[in-house]
Amino acid sequence: MGYAFLLVAIGLLVTWSAHLARERGRNEVGWAFMTLGAGAATFAVGILLIRAAFLDIAPASVLLAASLTPIVGGLIAMFASIFMLYRLPTYASARGSKWPVFRVPIGAQEGLEGFLRLATDGLQFEVGRDPAQTIPYADVLDASVVGECLRIQWRENGARFLPTGGPNTHEWKQARSEAILRRIQERRI
Repeated sequence: MGYAFLLVAIGLLVTWSAHLARERGRNEVGWAFMTLGAGAATFAVGILLIRAAFLDIAPASVLLAASLTPIVGGLIAMFASIFMLYRLPTYASARGSKWPVFRVPIGAQEGLEGFLRLATDGLQFEVGRDPAQTIPYADVLDASVVGECLRIQWRENGARFLPTGGPNTHEWKQARSEAILRRIQERRI
């Protein structure tokens, strides 16, 4: 019964770290293995501590503390790795030059799925079935992040784009919008 409880607790902690990693735009498999590895390493150190305590014929209080170290220490190490992941900022990559977005409806514009692309001649919007619209970088008057959206103003018009294709969290969408904005500003300079 005790081993089953321990295995369930380990499984839940590993799953929690993978889920949290996915929400924060991190590698979920990597963080799951790191959490499991932290627990396993601490468990191994605890076993060595028990062995050393028994070989040295330590007092009962030291033996009790040493016997609790593998399980309690392993769980604490797993919680520590999850806490470390929680404290890291949300990561959203802006690698490449094309990102899936949703054009937020403004006025007569309808909301549509599409792509935002950094082309050599300007910023391209491929939204819905419409042909790609290219805005020369010199015509982009303003680009900023408003909440989760990337707001782009150019000479004739403007639009708001909500990043898609990643975790459906406010933090990730805002971080992705900021990363794309930095890429646009690099091209405008």
